[in-house]
Parts: sequence; C-alpha cells; structure tokens
Amino acid sequence: MMQRKSQPEDLASRAGILSGGLWSFGFRVLSALSGMVLVMLVARRLAQADIGRYFSLLSLVSIAAVMASGGVGTAAVKLIAQALAERQMARARGIIDLSLRLLLAGGVVVGAALALPWFRELLRIQMNLRHAISFPLIWLWICASALQSLLAEIFRGMAHLFMASIFGGALNTLITLAAFLALSVFSAPGPLPLNSLIMATALANLASVVIASFCLLILSRRLGGQVSRAWPGFRRVSGPLWATQIVLVILLQADIWILQSMGDSEVVALYGTAVRMTLLLTLPLAVLNAALLPVIAAQHALGRHAALQSLLRDTASLAALPALAAVLLFVLAGHIVLGGLFGEAYRDALPFLLVLSCGQLVNILCGCAGYTLMMTGLQSEMMWITIIFGGLMILCGLLAVHRAGAFGLACTSAVCLAGQSIAMWLRVRQARGLWTHASWNGMVRPLATLRRLR
Repeated sequence: MMQRKSQPEDLASRAGILSGGLWSFGFRVLSALSGMVLVMLVARRLAQADIGRYFSLLSLVSIAAVMASGGVGTAAVKLIAQALAERQMARARGIIDLSLRLLLAGGVVVGAALALPWFRELLRIQMNLRHAISFPLIWLWICASALQSLLAEIFRGMAHLFMASIFGGALNTLITLAAFLALSVFSAPGPLPLNSLIMATALANLASVVIASFCLLILSRRLGGQVSRAWPGFRRVSGPLWATQIVLVILLQADIWILQSMGDSEVVALYGTAVRMTLLLTLPLAVLNAALLPVIAAQHALGRHAALQSLLRDTASLAALPALAAVLLFVLAGHIVLGGLFGEAYRDALPFLLVLSCGQLVNILCGCAGYTLMMTGLQSEMMWITIIFGGLMILCGLLAVHRAGAFGLACTSAVCLAGQSIAMWLRVRQARGLWTHASWNGMVRPLATLRRLR
C-alpha cells in the first residue's frame, strides 16, 4: 500500500520539472532574446567607451541590488512555500511583509551610501566617467531592480509560476527595450548620452515594479488579514543566503570592475559583450533550476536520494546539450556571430568569449550543485565555498590583469568559476551522497531523458 501511495507523489515531483518550468522557459527565452536585442541596439547607438561604462553600471546595480535585498528573496521562496503547505496563511503574509520591510531598509542604506560625496567620486574614478551621471536615477534603478527580484521570488513561493516568470526579468527587459527604441527614434542622430540610457532603464524597472506590486496586492488578499512575523527564524535562513549571494555576484562581476580600473572603457565594452554572450549558455540550466528547487527540498526531506540524483543528472544533461552546441558555434564562427550582432569592432571580443565559455561550460556540466547545497540545509557550506573562490578571483584577477591584460583576467575568471563549480559538486557528493553532473547517456539520448522528466 505504501508503494502505491508514493508513486503519484514521485510522478508529481517529476512533473514539476518540465510542466512547472514551461512558463519559466518561455519568459526566460523572451527575456534573453530581448536583452540581446537591447545590447545590440545599445552597441550601435552609444560610443564604445560608453558601452564599457554601461556594463560597469550594470555590475554596480547588480551588486548593490543584492546588498539591498538582505538575502530575503531566496529565503522568502522557501518559507512562503512551507507556510502555505502547512496552511499557515498568517505566517505566509508575515514573511511577505517582513521581506518588503527589510528590502526597504536596504534601499535606504544603499541610498545613503550613494549620497556620500567621496563614494560618488570613487565611482566616477573607477568607471572613468568623463561626464556627470545621475546618481538619483542609479539609486532608483538599484531599488527597482532589487524589489522586482523580490516580488518575483514571492510569487514563486506562492506557486504562481506565471507571475514569477514574467516579473523575473522578461517584462522589465521588454519595457526597457521599448523605451530605448522610443528614445532612439525621437532623439537626434549620432551617439546617445549615457544618462539617457540610465533614465530609460531606471524608469522601465520602476514601471515593472508598479505592475508587479499591483498583482501582489490582489493575490495577497487571499491570505487573509492576519499577519504573523517570525524575525529570528527568517534571519537564520536569509543570513547565509545573503552572504552567498553577495560573494557570488561579486565573483560574477569582479572581472568587469578589475578591468574598468585599468581605465580602458573600450576593452571593457568588448569584455562585457563576451560576458553577456556566455550568460546565454546558462539559460537552459537556469530554466530547469527554477522548477527543480522545490523538488530538491521535497525529495531530500522524504529521503528519496536515488530519485533525486536521477532528477539532478537528467536536468544537467539536458542543460549541457545546448551549451555544448553554443560553444562549438563560438569556436567555428565566433567572429561572424559577434560582428553580425554587435558590429565589426566587436569581433575582437572572440578570445574573451571562448575562454569565458569554457568556464561556464564546466559550471553547467556540474549541474545544480550549488542549489542542492542550499536546498538540503548546507547553505553555510555553499557560502564558504563561494567566499573562498570569490577571494581568489579578486586576488588572482588583479595580478593577472597587470601581467596579461584582459585575456589573463578572462582566464582567471573562467578557472575560478570552474573551480567553484567543481568544489560544490564534490561537496554535494561528500555530504549528501549525490552526483549532480550531466550523464553521457542523458546527453546522447535526450528524448529518453525528457520522457523521464515528464
């Protein structure tokens, strides 16, 4: 009898990987394509040096948004889902309320930092800015980006995958693209000023947040009017996740900042373009992970380690196939791809693209090791692994860029990302007895792999 009862639960868990990820897949693809079109248009309307500064600003916003969030996004997914599963509506509403309050406090702290004259001057020197930029607009961009990410995670915790997917970046990217197109049409011929792009991006983020907030207001009414807050428990979960996210985003963005410190914004433009291209490799894994996260927690809690390992390796196998194809395309026709998408000047980004793609490929082949650590109670270990490799990236990157230039920095970034991924992969095996890497059979028989995840 117990065997019969568990079978539907297994099927339901597996069904969440593909059917639950359909919305995520569609909107992530839409977001990625829209983002690529946006970068292509920006590359053709801004001076190349300003493109480098734009990539530096994107890095600044990413880091500052994580700093402002306090790690509440990932914690909110886990705690809201648990509260709703236990029918504790007041606790779920309390988690939402507490998450928004913490993010508001983080936004105030970030705003205070940007208001400091010496901090602004430091940013101007670091990004080699020749013209004044609007720091109030940058603060609006940071806060709107952080709030948008949190709202998407709240929707995910409430099991509204459609809302989580559309507000996870797709809507914002589409609005930004539309705003930039309107700006390009109605502006004078010639290169656009960087401040115009900052304004369009910040206002697009704000518009997306307003729409997401209205949707959350409607959905949260179903939770009732009572609010139950649990501050200590929330901080125990969000604290390590926050530290992990901060170091991880620094690890992902440090190379841009190290390169920008050398003062050559045109090289930053080439390097940043290569980074944006390599992020496309991670799209399939990110899509599958969006549906896999709650399944990891559930299967681990039930002790179904064999089924969980099968899920992890199957998803890694499916994600590895398009990544391998993309790397092969870069090797065979990278010059053509870069020149056709961004302009002839960006053909010189190929060496960076090839090296960084290798690092991302190792990361993808290792599968969902990092999220497995977080979802099985090992978030502190994930934090320390990330801190160690983040520190190595910054230290070795500073040495490499002075000795071998941007190419040396790209090699350092790729090696540190690959090392971090392998370390997490080995730790999952050691601590939980699970392999997360892609399997050869899963890659050579993709249809059979898809049927297992159906």
